[in-house]
Amino acid sequence: MKKRLNIWLLAALVGASGIAALAEAPQRADGQDYIVAASVESFRKTIPDPWLMNHIHYNFGEINDTFDGLDIQNPARFQQIVDLKKINPDLKISISVGGKKRQGYSEMAADSLKRLAFARDVKEKLDYYGIDGIELDWEWPGFEGLGHTASEDDTQNYVKLVRDLRQELGPDKLVTFYSSNLAKFVDYPGMMQYVDYAMVGAYNLGMPPKRHQSLLYPSSRFDDWCIARSIQLHLDAGVPPEKIVLGIPFFARCKWNGYTYVERASFDRYLPGFTEIWDEEGQVPYYADADGTPIATFDNPRSILNKCQWLRDQGFSGVHYWNYDADDSVHTLARTLHDALIPQQQAPAKSDSVAGIALKRRSLREGGPGVVKGSFEKVKGR
Repeated sequence: MKKRLNIWLLAALVGASGIAALAEAPQRADGQDYIVAASVESFRKTIPDPWLMNHIHYNFGEINDTFDGLDIQNPARFQQIVDLKKINPDLKISISVGGKKRQGYSEMAADSLKRLAFARDVKEKLDYYGIDGIELDWEWPGFEGLGHTASEDDTQNYVKLVRDLRQELGPDKLVTFYSSNLAKFVDYPGMMQYVDYAMVGAYNLGMPPKRHQSLLYPSSRFDDWCIARSIQLHLDAGVPPEKIVLGIPFFARCKWNGYTYVERASFDRYLPGFTEIWDEEGQVPYYADADGTPIATFDNPRSILNKCQWLRDQGFSGVHYWNYDADDSVHTLARTLHDALIPQQQAPAKSDSVAGIALKRRSLREGGPGVVKGSFEKVKGR
């Protein structure tokens, strides 16, 4: 029997008691720690605090020009991230293979020799760096657009790709993939026999004023397209709940002064003077203009805690977030996730200085990484 979510009942339960229930030290049903996976970008300068998460996904690796190997953006930066394992040996690091255009997947996956060469090159790099896995960011197999090349065979070739990766990497390395909110374009039963987790988007659901980008439950204030419905689509498609990792945005989707994407670190500069409004039905905050029309949608500690309780209740395996550097200067959202899901992970006293390193932040300029003007279709958080 497929698991179904009673989203109205869950909304009432979480709204009434979700935050209080998080007082208990959490652990998954299988006895493993929950996943808190931070996306870290190759062009940034900040060194993350390795005790605030237990997984890092380095964005991005790319398929090479001959479609038979893996290139890593900014190798010097990548080595800095890998070196964090010397501070926290339990930290798991994966290379996220994608990039804005995500070109190369269709060509590589269609050719058995290129597929095998790619899988072997991934293994060689994981072994060389001593890291833990790969995340595949091929969001729309078979769909041509937004820079994607495509083939009608992409969906089944994707299964062959994860099969080959699993055979080359063995059972102990992580093989995960980013799954779009619609749960389309992917043969989920075929994929799930080889992968560890599906990293479900759970943000970029749409733009204000009609949609909240990370609405948890249906709401009369917004369109009913929400995370609970997206997750139900994944369950119906054959993704086991224990293989679901839920996405959390550290940015706002907005329509204000021409901006469509503003990181939390830049709220005071680009979204000044607004007061958070809480949507009780959807369990999310937003900003509205003087007429009450939503202009920016995002998550805050309250909504994140509710989502953490919800994923624990549903038997999901954790969260991934985009991205570490989008948080404010004291890492409010990252600390919220840490305290809710992995409070047992603490830095030894001798490593307390690591947190200070993590606060050396790069200033964000207009038009830089923290703010985007332009259409929603052209610029996505991932």
